[in-house]
Amino acid sequence: MTRYSKFLTVAAVLVVSLTIFMIAGCSNDGPVGPASVSENGDPAGPPDPDQALWDTVLGMEDLWGADDEVEYNTGVTRLPFPDSPEKLMANFQTIYETMQVYDYLRTMHPDFLTILQQETTDEFPDVGTTLSRYEEQNVHKRMFSTQAVTDPQGNLVPGVQAIVFDVFQQMAPWETTDPDGLFPDAFWAPYQVSILWDRGQNFSTMRVEGVINFYVVSRDFEYKDEAGQFFQMIGQLDLTNIGKATEGTSWGTVKALFR
Repeated sequence: MTRYSKFLTVAAVLVVSLTIFMIAGCSNDGPVGPASVSENGDPAGPPDPDQALWDTVLGMEDLWGADDEVEYNTGVTRLPFPDSPEKLMANFQTIYETMQVYDYLRTMHPDFLTILQQETTDEFPDVGTTLSRYEEQNVHKRMFSTQAVTDPQGNLVPGVQAIVFDVFQQMAPWETTDPDGLFPDAFWAPYQVSILWDRGQNFSTMRVEGVINFYVVSRDFEYKDEAGQFFQMIGQLDLTNIGKATEGTSWGTVKALFR
């Protein structure tokens, strides 16, 4: 046998051996590969959930998790999945302090309403008595932009450079609402707040103090063979700055400035 023939024989044996090895390493369900891992070496999470569900409900590209890094606008936020009212409210504070518009929109139920005070409607008659989810979207795009805008009366409103929550404290346990009320089948709780809007050194700081009643609802979802729930905000009742002699303003009036 020539040296060339020996080479062909060895090559053929190797090919046959490799083929047998690959067949033996496969089950009826397909080849077994290495477990996928995330960048930090931990087992990777589940594949992307049903895009239609999350794009419709929350506008999300993947399922939230406690350690997810989700990039929106100019920043990266770490927000836990809102499977409880407490997590939703913690997200709410973080979103305001990081001024992330897209994150804020995901907290709001489609039927969301902010109920304004008479003080706000007196100062801005065209605003009306409530702000809808669509109006809130426009408010927060402008409020979180850091740019100066004009209010509904055409007056210049300095851009907000930072929002600081000095106090954001739940005052009572979550309770269910009246089934015949404005937000039926919801949970509500009052929060004591003291919030600052820093508009830069050339402009005064706006302060909101008092109580806001927050209303949240649970929504069901299915992901593959699992079912669960998440919470969204469906309403806010502005009770801030009532009966105060300070120069503070109300929660709804700050929003109305950016409408």
